[in-house]
Amino acid sequence: MELRPSPDSLTLAVLTVGLDAETVEQVLQVASTLPRDVISFDCGAHLSPARYQFFPQPVKSASFVVAVVDWDGDPAAAIETATLLHQTFYGKVAVLALSAVVETASLLEAMRCGFTEMLAMPLDGAELTDAFLRIEQRWPADTGTVRGTANVLSFFGAKGGVGTTTLLVHLAVYLTKFHNKKVLLIDHHLELGHVCLYLGLGASQYDFYELLTNVNRLDKELLAGFIATHSSGVEVLSSPSTYTVAAVVDPRSMELMLDFLSEHYDYILIDCDTSFEPSNATVMERSAQVYLVATPDIGAIRDLSAFVDQLVKTSQVKATMHVVMNRYGSREAVSVEQIEKAIRLPISIRIPNSFAELINSINIGELVMPGKKSVFAEQMTKWSDEIAHADGNGSGTRPVEKKKTFWGLGR
Repeated sequence: MELRPSPDSLTLAVLTVGLDAETVEQVLQVASTLPRDVISFDCGAHLSPARYQFFPQPVKSASFVVAVVDWDGDPAAAIETATLLHQTFYGKVAVLALSAVVETASLLEAMRCGFTEMLAMPLDGAELTDAFLRIEQRWPADTGTVRGTANVLSFFGAKGGVGTTTLLVHLAVYLTKFHNKKVLLIDHHLELGHVCLYLGLGASQYDFYELLTNVNRLDKELLAGFIATHSSGVEVLSSPSTYTVAAVVDPRSMELMLDFLSEHYDYILIDCDTSFEPSNATVMERSAQVYLVATPDIGAIRDLSAFVDQLVKTSQVKATMHVVMNRYGSREAVSVEQIEKAIRLPISIRIPNSFAELINSINIGELVMPGKKSVFAEQMTKWSDEIAHADGNGSGTRPVEKKKTFWGLGR
C-alpha cells in the first residue's frame, strides 16, 4: 500500500556545489521563500568518485532534491557531479548549472549530461525562483510516496566457525516460507563464502562484488542476472567461489547498492566478514538490526570482546546491536553473566547446541525445518517470528511468544 502525502507535506533538499559563499547565501534566500519545508546542504567542492560525499539523513529522506552546481570552474567536474547526484538521488533530483556565459553549445552539453537547466551568473533571484517553480511542476506524480523499503539485517561472526552463516540461511528461509517475505541474502565475504554451499546452490557465474562494480548501471534486469534462487524463494547474491584478488569495496557503491535493493525486497540479510573495512561501516549504518554471533568458548568470547571494543572506539555501537550466543547449553563452563561482563553487552538471543543435527543437514543439503521436533528449529521459529512481527508486518501465522529473559535486552 502506498501513502500519498499532500503536496504541502513534501520536503525539498537544496544542495549547493562548488559555489562561492555569496552565491550559496543567495540560493538559500530564494529557497527559503518556497511554500514548503526546505533542507539545505552545501557540498563544497564538486563531487568525485574518488571522494566519499556525506549527505545528512534529512537530505537523503527528502521528497525531492534540487542541486545548484557551478559550471565554469570545471565543466568536466560539474558533469561528473551531475552523474553522481543522479545515482545517489535516483528519480528525485534536478540539477541546475550556473555559468557566466549561457551559450547553445554548453547548454546542450549540460542537458545531455543530466542537467535540468543552465542559469546565468551573476545569479538573478527571480530567475532562480522561476526555475524552482518549473522543476516543481515536473516532479514525478509519485514524489513523496512512501514506498516499502527493506529491513536490512547484518550479521557478524566473532570468528570463523561460530555458525553465523548456518543461522543466517535458516533465518532467511524461515522468513520466506513462514512469513511470505521477499528476502535477499547477500554473502559479503570477499572470497569463498558459504551461503550458496549451505543452501545447496551451485557456484554462481557472477558474484556480489561484480555487481557492485556495475552499480552505476544497475537496474532490475541486470540484478536478475546475478541472482541465484533457492527452492524456498530466498534470493542470493553470492561471494566469489574461488580464490581471487580480493575486491576493494567502495563504501559509496555499497550505499547506492543497498538503496537500490531496498526498493525490491522486504528483508535484506547480509553475511558479513568480521572486519573494519569501510564498506562494513556502511552496512552497519544502513542496518535496522545488527547481530553479533559468538559461541560460549574462550576464543570466540575474546574475539567478540575485541570487536566490541573497536566498535566503541569508532562510535559504531548502536541500540540495534544484538549479541547472539550460538550452541549455548545449560552446562556451559562460562556463565551468561561472565560472558556479558567480558563483552559489556547483554546477550539477546541464545540458540541451543544442535551442532550434530546441523552438520548432518548441511551435508545432505536439507535445512532443519519446523515439524522435526528440533529445539533448534523451535528457537529459529521464534527468532523469525520476532523479526517479522517487529515492524507490524508479520504474517500472523503464529503468535509471538514474548520472553524478555530469552530474546529481549532486559533480564
